[in-house]
Amino acid sequence: MGEVPAESEIRVGLAEPMIAVEHVGDASTAVATFEPPIRGSWRWLDTRVAAFTAQAPRLAQATSYKVTVASAKALSGAVLDGPVTGTFATPPISRPTRRT
Repeated sequence: MGEVPAESEIRVGLAEPMIAVEHVGDASTAVATFEPPIRGSWRWLDTRVAAFTAQAPRLAQATSYKVTVASAKALSGAVLDGPVTGTFATPPISRPTRRT
């Protein structure tokens, strides 16, 4: 599990090309799901990497997230054997230090 800034774009990289080159930059249906849920949208950055941009300007702080790619089919026809999951967390809320 890694810690990411609350303003991060979330990227999911896959081993094989998933879309044709002419669809890079296009909006996508959900490539993965988040637990807890995050509202937002997906788009393809290249043929193997999809980026998720949250609707809110920031993700919830001090929160652990689980990302699941339930199924995927590459251009070659290859499919996932089963769901693949990963985790990340946003940093805790920090309080300003008092200066004396």
